[in-house]
Amino acid sequence: MARLFQFRHHVNGQPMAKDECREFASPAEACSYAVRRAPAILRKILRPKANTYLATEISDGRKTLFIIRGKVTSEKQ
Repeated sequence: MARLFQFRHHVNGQPMAKDECREFASPAEACSYAVRRAPAILRKILRPKANTYLATEISDGRKTLFIIRGKVTSEKQ
């Protein structure tokens, strides 16, 4: 049976505009989805010559189940 999971994204410590909600069969599937989505989100928010940090909090509505973190450093050579 599918369960609803919430994804709250933070960029450089600041929350993004809106949370995302999706249904998955298990918490592990929700976590896997967040890991697969992280590179696409980082591509959208990456700023030249700056470190960019992304944290995605995965919740079942009552408690945080996972936090996926990523960092990209952009340097010009």
